[in-house]
Amino acid sequence: MPELYNLNNSPNNNGQSNDYNNDNSDIEYSYEDIGKNIFNTKLPNDGSLSFYHLGQVHIDYVEMKRESNQISTKGIEAVKDMKELSNAMIELAGLVEYTLSASDSYDSYITEIQESFRYIRNEMYSQINLYVKQTELTASEIEQLNAMVKQVINNPNLTYTDIYGVKQSISYNDALESYKKEALISKYGEVNIDYLLKNCKTSNKIVDVYSYIENNLQDEMKAFGVTTGKEYLNLILESAAEDAKTNREKAVRKTLALNKFLGEHGIAAKYKSGAGHNDYSIDDIATGTDCSSYASALAKLGNSNFEAGYTGVLYNSSNTTALDINNILPGDIIVSHGNSIYEHARFVIAVDKENNRIITTECGGYGGSGGLDNYNNINSRTHVDSFDIDTLIKQGYMTNHVDYGDDKYVGTNEVHAI
Repeated sequence: MPELYNLNNSPNNNGQSNDYNNDNSDIEYSYEDIGKNIFNTKLPNDGSLSFYHLGQVHIDYVEMKRESNQISTKGIEAVKDMKELSNAMIELAGLVEYTLSASDSYDSYITEIQESFRYIRNEMYSQINLYVKQTELTASEIEQLNAMVKQVINNPNLTYTDIYGVKQSISYNDALESYKKEALISKYGEVNIDYLLKNCKTSNKIVDVYSYIENNLQDEMKAFGVTTGKEYLNLILESAAEDAKTNREKAVRKTLALNKFLGEHGIAAKYKSGAGHNDYSIDDIATGTDCSSYASALAKLGNSNFEAGYTGVLYNSSNTTALDINNILPGDIIVSHGNSIYEHARFVIAVDKENNRIITTECGGYGGSGGLDNYNNINSRTHVDSFDIDTLIKQGYMTNHVDYGDDKYVGTNEVHAI
């Protein structure tokens, strides 16, 4: 008897492609075998649903359909050729007066091969049909999902009945605003002091912050539905202070977020001598301010009634006392006045008692050296720095204990600890 051909378009054991391999073993067919041979399917062991690689699956099915057609065509041709061979052998046998039986003429073998081709073809087409139906079902479900999304977008306020039969309402706009807020809280709600010390440098590019946002962050502004740099920056600050428990914490969180924003973009706000003393606001910081108006504006983020002013006002306040590492909080202002070298004000963002240092943000001065308001100095801009408190005391700095109506700042970073 001639050898049987094992029709298989999957890789064999040695990884080689075997279109038609000679194989003396009997052909065995089952749904599982065909699935494994064609797709080499790997199912998750934990029973979870896996979509595998949908793009590759689609390619596999398209290729399967193509090869199924080829196999079907080759099978039909092979059976036809075998029948012709069988008839020719019978005719040849007759010429020599030899009679061939049905088995000798390969009729049974031809029938077996024909049935094998038919089974393989049917199984393959069955798999293809299942894929087509699943594709159609998936496309239908995607259309329904898209229709639901459009309905939500086009009808911002929807009502529905939950599983308990209670009517509920959902607002697309509210959900979108909540998402935007959470995104900003996630980014600016927690700020690492080391990051600020590393990125809020005296070498950062001086800019008008609002103009910078409008010229460089148009996609971000559009995503959050704002049209001005002021709106965008205010959105960042308000989101950062969303979870603040006290007014003091609100001021510090907004200050940290402001400086993180500046640091991540490598920019700094302008220093302008005598600027920002009209209303002590973020607008002044964004467009240009000096040291005392900068510190005052940050304090007013937590207390709009804060007694803001020039260094003299801050220094001579009834809330100003001697600088002491054990009596200073994030949100306070350190200020030196009456000293031609160290006339300056800084806003405290962190207290590091363990190392006897405080971390501040300032506008003007030169980083790390005490704080001279050198108007022409290249370092006259907003930046963050760390200072030894004993050095600051020698330079004449005092603490303005900003009254926020709260007794302390509640923070999550250890360096903020009181």
